[in-house]
Formats: sequence, structure tokens, C-alpha cells
Amino acid sequence: MKLIEVIIAIYAIVTLELAITINVLSMENYILIQE
Repeated sequence: MKLIEVIIAIYAIVTLELAITINVLSMENYILIQE
């Protein structure tokens, strides 16, 4: 693999992890507001 491909792969994984984390936090906040 080229270095740039590794960087893109890592960036994609990190972005995905952040998106999931933000989603989970948003869901938790939504549930807290609902109660």
C-alpha cells in the first residue's frame, strides 16, 4: 500500500468513529430530554 492510501484509510476510519460517537451522544441527549 502507498502511504497516501494508508492515510486515507486511517482518516476514513477516524471520521466514521467520530460520526458514530456523535450519533450515540445525540441519541443519549434525545432520550434524556424525552424523560
